[in-house]
Amino acid sequence: MWKLYAMDASESVAIVTNVGSLFDAISRKPVIAPVTYTDDYTFQWTDATLQPFLTKRTAFAHEQEVRAVIEDPELGRLGTTGMKVNVELSSLLHRIVISPFAPSWILPTVRSVVERFGLDVSVQASALVATPFHY
Repeated sequence: MWKLYAMDASESVAIVTNVGSLFDAISRKPVIAPVTYTDDYTFQWTDATLQPFLTKRTAFAHEQEVRAVIEDPELGRLGTTGMKVNVELSSLLHRIVISPFAPSWILPTVRSVVERFGLDVSVQASALVATPFHY
């Protein structure tokens, strides 16, 4: 996962949360739904569907992704600028996991940033750095 999704796996973190916390943390209440994986992109675009925003190719099915979508009638669905929304990090973050490829200074640095912003969240190294079996 680390090398697949990070431009530089030595500088990446994973954020652990859940759907309820994601919903509660976003200031403008989103629609949160699982992504559908398909290679059939023949769906019809209607005003009543979010399907185009919740669909990916089957090759990505291993991701088991959910997405948070916020509709804004003023921007329309084809808006390319996106929108800014406030996110309450103390509600969103359950845990921060540091990449197993990260240099040793990353863990204390992330902990320092978390502390500086007054967040009560665990920051830990990936379990992948541990020896898997003891003989």
